[in-house]
Amino acid sequence: MKNEEYQLVHEEKKHAIISISSYIAIFYLISAFIATLTVNFATSYYDTTIEQLQHFLSTIDKLDLNSFVVTPVSMTYLMYNALTNLTTYIVLIITLLLINFQYIINAIKDFFKNFVKYTTYGFLSFVIYYIASIIISLLIQSLKIESSAQNQVLLELMIKNGFLIITFISAVVIGPLVEELIFRKSIFNLIQNDKIAIVVSSLVFGAIHLLSSIGSGYSFLEIIILTIPYILFGFIFAILYVKCNKNILPSTAVHIIINALSVFIIYFS
Repeated sequence: MKNEEYQLVHEEKKHAIISISSYIAIFYLISAFIATLTVNFATSYYDTTIEQLQHFLSTIDKLDLNSFVVTPVSMTYLMYNALTNLTTYIVLIITLLLINFQYIINAIKDFFKNFVKYTTYGFLSFVIYYIASIIISLLIQSLKIESSAQNQVLLELMIKNGFLIITFISAVVIGPLVEELIFRKSIFNLIQNDKIAIVVSSLVFGAIHLLSSIGSGYSFLEIIILTIPYILFGFIFAILYVKCNKNILPSTAVHIIINALSVFIIYFS
């Protein structure tokens, strides 16, 4: 029995290492190749040049919703980012589903077997999330600190300037499942102690969402404060994951609903 448990843990760790390695390779290496394709497409579509795009990027300290001006070059930048994100996420989700195929099948069966329990925990997590987000938003505003990280500003610009469908697929349909497979399932499989895994997954989840803000005109204090909401949200997802027998479907469902609501609020605001 102990030997079977050891083999199961070993197999889970192996899948976790492969998943995380694939995530890093695709997101930070293969995406660079994807970016060369999408930037060429975007510059061709808007009849701009890579040099113009580079000049545009060199003239902005950080993206700002109020000062953003729609021009062929700025639209090239948004299309390039939207297409790069979408293509990268498609490659990621296909890879991760192949690696974790059996786990996903078992998770689906387990989800329907414990439907009432999981949906109850999911609803409570959703409510806690929004209460926490309101409190944090008020605290950040009281400190008079820029309330949006660069990835959030870029997301809003893409949604408001013609890339709603592409952004919706990336941020709502694919992104949550990718992030739950990496930041919940894989990290928990690597770290057998749940308490430590909750802390690590929350911190990593928070940090990964603020990478784009580093070197973008934000002070160190602003970056730290802007990381707090993501860490808290990662903590909520991690607790939900543990409460639901380490099934990622409930946390993925809540993640999808939250992202979908955010996208629609941005679009209709």
